[in-house]
Amino acid sequence: MTKFFGTSGIRRVFQNYSESDVMFTPQMALEVGLSLGTYLNGKGTVVIGKDIRISALPIEYALISGLVSTGCNVKTLGIVTTPTLAMSQKFLKADCGVMITASHNTPEYIGLKIWNPSGMGYVPEQEEEIERIYNDKKFVDINWDEVGKVTEIHDINDIHISNITDRIKFDGSSLNVIVDPGNLPSIWLFIVIILIL
Repeated sequence: MTKFFGTSGIRRVFQNYSESDVMFTPQMALEVGLSLGTYLNGKGTVVIGKDIRISALPIEYALISGLVSTGCNVKTLGIVTTPTLAMSQKFLKADCGVMITASHNTPEYIGLKIWNPSGMGYVPEQEEEIERIYNDKKFVDINWDEVGKVTEIHDINDIHISNITDRIKFDGSSLNVIVDPGNLPSIWLFIVIILIL
């Protein structure tokens, strides 16, 4: 039985093909997509964001293939921060969100963090159910004309920036800030917010 969820989603080393229990492959991402789509009964919309890792692209495409093959619709956000993904779910009226990231781990790692519509991560019971479906391989079966649709969302970062700056009620003209972006996609978001303030 494959167990891949840890304390914060899935975190493994990317590999194009492997039998190892520490690797995460596009084939696994495809089957996680099928499992998540089955968990959602092949209905609703899943929002997907990713960080700047090179391996995020094949994982994203494989995950999307699995989801739309169960009938779920997908909205892709491109490169976003994890908070942007969490915020986007309510704004886009999504039933689920998936962030493709491995957080602070080194570049060879890749992973998935799955989110509820509230913007909170899946709880262990939900993750265990996804793993059960993944291991049983009993996925939702659909007809050719029930395949889900994929939509690209291009302005979610601007929406998130406005969402933040509209709530800030102080004059930041005398504020001095030092930032260590840690090679994250959030640095440009931070720069834009500071410039607006």
